[in-house]
Amino acid sequence: MRETIDSLVLLGWLEEAEALRFLRDECVFSRPLSLAGARSLWHTYRRRTEAAAASRLGAPAEPRPVTTTHAKRFLELARGCLNASAVVAVDPAKLLAFQFSLSTGRSAEHAAARATWAERCLLTERPRCALPVTRTANSIFFDIPHAEHALTLTPEGELRIEQFPAFSMIVPVGGGFMLRAGYHRAYAYLNARPTPQEPFLAAVTEGNLTELRDPQLRAKLTSSHPPLVGDFLNANLAMPVKALKYRFRFKVSVELKRVPVGESD
Repeated sequence: MRETIDSLVLLGWLEEAEALRFLRDECVFSRPLSLAGARSLWHTYRRRTEAAAASRLGAPAEPRPVTTTHAKRFLELARGCLNASAVVAVDPAKLLAFQFSLSTGRSAEHAAARATWAERCLLTERPRCALPVTRTANSIFFDIPHAEHALTLTPEGELRIEQFPAFSMIVPVGGGFMLRAGYHRAYAYLNARPTPQEPFLAAVTEGNLTELRDPQLRAKLTSSHPPLVGDFLNANLAMPVKALKYRFRFKVSVELKRVPVGESD
């Protein structure tokens, strides 16, 4: 039986085709969800989302520079990571959101961490462990603990598996700031009780975003009523679902070719 994780999805911020695929292919319900049922759910959340967005009156996020010893030390360690230029305190609920689902279980892990919020938000290293490796005739499989990894090649020709930066990040988009990384931490922070006395911290990084190459997503984020991280706190907008749990692996395949000298590859 396939495993699931407790999740929240901002269904109304998804386009119809994406929402239907997510509901029918990525979620498990007590009874099979028909196409008509999925479409009805999407229309319901879409109407709620449009109404809530149109009625917003709050000002956009206003990051405040942070120059504590911890922040300065973080910038020294993170130098070169996505051009992190500053550390700021910000209300995560007011940040623009491009990620429309999250795992509440993963957020609970951040909430339970025995660390200050500065330490949780400004991680410079992820835990490292030996990766399980399997082989076939001409392929090697590396099992990785989560999707935030990349295969890289060093200038010396060494193949490496690197984890993406672990800290919370924001980037300027339109007239506001978008949360680029740190959604589970942001949700944990906003849900924490009692309300944290520490601010939520994030690094300001460069704004050259692959996410904004999608014209529909760009239009959402730069509109006068954009999606916000705080929407995950609104029970009328955030739909609880049992989402499929995945494992991740890299597959590296090789082929030995004979190329006559003088011919191009």
